[in-house]
Amino acid sequence: MKDFLPKEIITKQKQGFGLPFGVWLQDHPRLKTLAADSLTDLKSRNIIRGDFIDTLLGQHLQEHASYHGSMIWILMMLEQWYKLRQTQI
Repeated sequence: MKDFLPKEIITKQKQGFGLPFGVWLQDHPRLKTLAADSLTDLKSRNIIRGDFIDTLLGQHLQEHASYHGSMIWILMMLEQWYKLRQTQI
């Protein structure tokens, strides 16, 4: 590809890309329900402050969906991991 692409593109270091999960939550009601249910269950485990989860799902998600969606994704996956782990014990 060196004959077709500029040198800046060929030599550019790798970089990640963001997951637009917060935007997906706003556009897909079933996904939003799954995330809310997961975070509610995680909240009951008392390992993450409940007020943080409430604020994240309410105010922060509406104000900055793309930014706070990543945190919701992380916490949602933590709860899904706990649930999967419980079924394996």
